[in-house]
Amino acid sequence: YYYCMKEAGLPVNNVLPLPIDLETYKEQRNSGTLKVFHPVNRDESCEDFKGTKLISSVFSELNGKYKNGVEFVCRGGLPHKEYTEMSSSADIVVDQAYSYSYGMSATIAMAQGKVVLSGLEAEARQVPFYAQFPVVNIEPSVESIKRQLQTVLERPATVRSRGQRFAEYARE
Repeated sequence: YYYCMKEAGLPVNNVLPLPIDLETYKEQRNSGTLKVFHPVNRDESCEDFKGTKLISSVFSELNGKYKNGVEFVCRGGLPHKEYTEMSSSADIVVDQAYSYSYGMSATIAMAQGKVVLSGLEAEARQVPFYAQFPVVNIEPSVESIKRQLQTVLERPATVRSRGQRFAEYARE
């Protein structure tokens, strides 16, 4: 919104971060197989609203490459409690590809200590609050999502410690 308002010549006084109750969404460490989760939009008429078709394609392609060490999950239409449990059980959350910045799924995932991939374009980073934001930027293409996700997955030993840095950022 900041970028759009600025481009339209409208005054922008403050940008507020998306709110999160840190008591509700606590950091959780997982062990065993790495799990990558994409929370699909609840409304079926918006099935590709977040780039789900692109993300699902990448998950299918990478599933063969990482079949013994990574679990890829795309789920939607879940009651909130099940959704937060699914997010909590993941190590990496791929939020959305069709956005210049992150959404609530990314906010929840950061509070839970997950590595987050989402839109976070240069225009969003113009906002001082986002300048040091740890989200891994993905663009709306199979190539971008695959490249960024593989970069994270190629260093599995660091995924959980990176997630801890995301949780620290959410607490700030």
